[in-house]
Amino acid sequence: MLSPFAERYAVIGEKRGIEIGEAIGIKRGIKKGIEKGIAIGEIRGEARGEIKGEVKGRVEAIVSILDVKFGEISESVRDSLY
Repeated sequence: MLSPFAERYAVIGEKRGIEIGEAIGIKRGIKKGIEKGIAIGEIRGEARGEIKGEVKGRVEAIVSILDVKFGEISESVRDSLY
């Protein structure tokens, strides 16, 4: 059992410890949240980029086929495909 004097300072120390612990916990939580958000964003971005690249490749193939079949297609037709 602590003396009343020691108990008083133990309570003060405990409050400070809680405040410090909460601040550290918040920083860690924010850091983990940011890391998770970035990872999810990278996955989403990669998937969207892959889809866009695939579509662009297909459009370029169509443009090439049209060029071969009909001669070089106009810029306005080409732009409307993209």
